[in-house]
Amino acid sequence: MRSWRTTVSPLNNFIERVFDNSHGAVLDQLGNEIAPLAFMRGLLLEGKTLPELRIYLVTLAGFAVLLLPLGLYVFQQAVQTAKRDGSLCYTD
Repeated sequence: MRSWRTTVSPLNNFIERVFDNSHGAVLDQLGNEIAPLAFMRGLLLEGKTLPELRIYLVTLAGFAVLLLPLGLYVFQQAVQTAKRDGSLCYTD
């Protein structure tokens, strides 16, 4: 029987797997050119500074500028359609 000091909890096992550098291969398989993954990999695993990751920051900011207003517009249209159809329980 193991003592309480040598018992590895599932949480500790998970933390060891997540923060072990050998699991960086998962990110390699997904591809380094995916901006959010490349940004996080450079920042957390490789210790790069924000100026070194500037291209990824610009890419992510560009996506945010384009997709955030689009998402809000689509959401607004969906709510208006639901109100008009009566499928959204809404009272004035």
